[in-house]
Amino acid sequence: MVDHLLGENYSLEVLRELEDMQDFDYYDMFAHYAYHADAIKQQARGQIYVQQNQAWFDDMPDESAIVLKGLGHQFSLGGTDALETPALWDVPEIQQAGGIVALQKLGQPVDVIRGAKGRLFQR
Repeated sequence: MVDHLLGENYSLEVLRELEDMQDFDYYDMFAHYAYHADAIKQQARGQIYVQQNQAWFDDMPDESAIVLKGLGHQFSLGGTDALETPALWDVPEIQQAGGIVALQKLGQPVDVIRGAKGRLFQR
């Protein structure tokens, strides 16, 4: 869908403004228009992720939970873009908890992050 829009010379940011969806991540914008799914504002989606996964966080080392909760907090602030930048690992709460090293306690960090994103974007 992104490739199609860009190929037609649409700006994703302009489209988001035209549709008055500035408070939504692109994921929700596309899910809403492509699949008629209810869109969730990015701040709410980040909060829901942290709240609904509390039992999961409780079953892991504290440092790992802090890092993974930090992903939700960062998503609330900046959407997917905030998770797809090396600056994520410089966020104080994530860095102080150990960042990638804290995630290694749960397995391969890339797999842990992929699983966390799956939880973040589940409906």
